[in-house]
Amino acid sequence: HYGFIAPQAGSDNTTTHTVPLTLTVVRVAEEKGDGTRALPTPTPTPTPPPSSLVPTPPIEATSGGGQSGAGGHPEATPSDRPAPSPTSSPSPAPTPETKRGALDEFLSATLYHLCPRANNLFYGGVLLRPRQGARAEGGYKCLKAGPGAAGFSAGEDGDPIGSLSYSGVIPFFGTGPYGQRRRPLAVAFDASAMFERSRLINGAQFDERRKGGSLRLALPLRSAAEEKQFDLSAEAGRQTVSLIQGQKVVTKFNLTTLDLAARFYLDRRTAPRPRYWELTPRLRLGLGLAASEPTFALFSGTAATHGAMGYSFDYDVKGQFSVASAGTPLFERPSLGAPETVRGFRRDDAIGLRLWAVQPELWLRGRGLLSPSVNPLTGMESKFRELFRENLSFAVFYDVGGIYRTVNSPPGIRHGIGGGLRFNYEQRAYIKLDWAYGVGDRASGKSRFRFFFTLDLPENPF
Repeated sequence: HYGFIAPQAGSDNTTTHTVPLTLTVVRVAEEKGDGTRALPTPTPTPTPPPSSLVPTPPIEATSGGGQSGAGGHPEATPSDRPAPSPTSSPSPAPTPETKRGALDEFLSATLYHLCPRANNLFYGGVLLRPRQGARAEGGYKCLKAGPGAAGFSAGEDGDPIGSLSYSGVIPFFGTGPYGQRRRPLAVAFDASAMFERSRLINGAQFDERRKGGSLRLALPLRSAAEEKQFDLSAEAGRQTVSLIQGQKVVTKFNLTTLDLAARFYLDRRTAPRPRYWELTPRLRLGLGLAASEPTFALFSGTAATHGAMGYSFDYDVKGQFSVASAGTPLFERPSLGAPETVRGFRRDDAIGLRLWAVQPELWLRGRGLLSPSVNPLTGMESKFRELFRENLSFAVFYDVGGIYRTVNSPPGIRHGIGGGLRFNYEQRAYIKLDWAYGVGDRASGKSRFRFFFTLDLPENPF
């Protein structure tokens, strides 16, 4: 029942209107332990009289039982109030215990004793490159390993590769809320052994191995939660670089480097038309601390933007430039080719001291090709159809780049024309396939068609 009070015109009195409403509660059959089902016996609930819904003025206590209180209303006693009728409440059905899988039980007994359950991340990826084969690498990171985060990676690129890392935040630098300039200073240590096969250097083919370590500092001047982000970083590294032919080390260099970088990021991915811009300049200095070490400078920059062009199309544009000094070792100089510069060419198809490249792409989203279709029985779209419409895109691109002051290849502009597929599954997996036709001189032969495949698994909870 529902009661409300409406004032009468010209009077201070009120009239109480009572509107009866009926509420029906239905209980389904409960399953017994022997597998049979039994319907519960309904328990009638008495309906309180309409008079009990009329608001009662405040009651003032008096010394005499049954005497009038303030306003002339009799004092309420327990016998005057209707006693509530007891209703039987059914006992809740027992919740079945969730069975854990064998993998979860194994991790709970081993890994989760060392690193808390919600702080384990894994990542991985595969890159297929023309004339260089496949490169596969995976890694693990624990976000709570003492005061910081620890991780490792392992993989294969014609030879085993791997790395160990540890990172944390310097507490005394200030991460508190007081002052706009109090930002966390991140520190990271890294030791690695990397390998890249079939590089073309000075007209010959070499395998390249790098062993060493680095110390990196990163200072975010604008928080990652803000729309405009700005970071500064510095990295000091020591490496030994070996060039190998067959099983023989042809030459070996020691490098002591210092990298200074900045990153500006404008994040508008939550806007009605999502988009972002990123700009990263970097300066690498070869310090030449030993007499046999080279001294050089390499200044480079990358820019990228991606955004929506309406319902069916997206745009994606990347660009970069590099300028190196004359004393820069050949394996450190700018290299044209591969997905980062001009597709249609393999890595090291041209090596020089000056390089620029631009890679514009136009994406046709799957939802622009396939209209939504809802199942009339479930009222939902099928998982496969939704996956195709929201995560798959078809891309066409035109890459163009120039390289100058080259070694064993003519300088000039190269072009790469082609198309491919882009698949993004809930920010947890990225698949990229590209077919490209290269126009221009190359060091790797006459074939102009190149195929690239990339599978990237960003950090995901384990």
